[in-house]
Amino acid sequence: MKDWIKNLFDYNFSNHTEESAKYFIDKITGCEYNIADIVILLSNKFDELEEKYEGLLLDVKRLEEENIELTNSLYEIENKLEAKIDNIHPVIYNLNNKTLEDFNLGDA
Repeated sequence: MKDWIKNLFDYNFSNHTEESAKYFIDKITGCEYNIADIVILLSNKFDELEEKYEGLLLDVKRLEEENIELTNSLYEIENKLEAKIDNIHPVIYNLNNKTLEDFNLGDA
């Protein structure tokens, strides 16, 4: 956290008011921020990230439930398909040791 603040703001404090309040100076914009401003900013950002995290958790839970439903549906389809395949009984011809005469093809 200190490195983030140090990289974002000028780490050297300067006195700008009669009360000798400490300020950060934004390296990019040059704006001055009181330490309390930084705490409020970070607190607001934390709250925002916490809301996003809770929303993401709800999305993950919903997706997990959908995944379970989809997987169950796929297993059900697979089982029905296997049952239909198992019910197919093709005609099996025993052609061992047969000759053309056995088929009585006539005068072809």
